[in-house]
Amino acid sequence: MPVSRHDERGFTVPEMLIAIMMISILSLVTLGGIQFFTKAVDARTFAQSGGMTVEPEQATKRTQAKNAVAGLVTQTEVI
Repeated sequence: MPVSRHDERGFTVPEMLIAIMMISILSLVTLGGIQFFTKAVDARTFAQSGGMTVEPEQATKRTQAKNAVAGLVTQTEVI
């Protein structure tokens, strides 16, 4: 007696691909909304501060941190 395919458990490849596509679309929409929200908050903060977004001390600290990260990246690329 042949075993019917309907007795097997699990998902087929097309079902898995559709699920992956749905998850990726939902994540893209969510990330797009978060990016839009953060840009709106940045614009509002910029307008409320009179055009000055970052204190000079914070700007130098941020620059130092970026330079440190860039140094680490170049060091790891050499190795």
